[in-house]
Amino acid sequence: YTTFWQYSTKGTPMLRPISFIDQTDREAWNRSHEFMMGGSLLVCPMMQSNVPGRYMYLIKGQWYDWWTDELTDGGKEIYVEAPLDKIPMYVKAGAVLPLNPIMQYVGEKKVEELTLHIYYKNGEETSELYEDRGEGYDYKDGEANIKRFYTEGSENQFIIKQEKEGGFKPEYSTYEVVIHGLPFEVSRCRIGAEVLTNEDLKKNEKGQLFLKVKEGFSEIIIEQ
Repeated sequence: YTTFWQYSTKGTPMLRPISFIDQTDREAWNRSHEFMMGGSLLVCPMMQSNVPGRYMYLIKGQWYDWWTDELTDGGKEIYVEAPLDKIPMYVKAGAVLPLNPIMQYVGEKKVEELTLHIYYKNGEETSELYEDRGEGYDYKDGEANIKRFYTEGSENQFIIKQEKEGGFKPEYSTYEVVIHGLPFEVSRCRIGAEVLTNEDLKKNEKGQLFLKVKEGFSEIIIEQ
């Protein structure tokens, strides 16, 4: 599995029970298996062998199936199929989920490009990425970054903005951006001052949109 780079900057543990996310949701109080990984990924491990799936609880909000991109409203229990190679995982709508290359230990490979999986939401959402060298104490001298990603969606437009704090210079200089769940056909995409037309954009069979952007981009605007 790919390593996820999403952390909280306020002392929040990387792994949290879903009851920590919405303490007003009484149904979440009794759920001991589902948990959040970072701020945007909800995971439900399989606890029995030789079963085709299980019931799980999605907390309130909208959630994308990690494997299929199917969008589901939360606040209810759902049944999920779960073969051996597919742990049930759901991504919060509007989230920006950073992924790095698969590694067995810190520094095994040079990270030449970071992948940002960005999930459409008709509304606003904020995600954070913390990064440093991964070892040592240079972060105490400012060698660390906090990147904040803001998404804002409407029926015919999707905007992604990035803000950065810190003096850490990562190995990579580009992002591969993967846009999930756009509800409209794209006619134009603007990355800063650069304008891309529909002919310049790539899609796969799931309708996911692929872009290459510089690590320091400030704004991406995708329009119908």
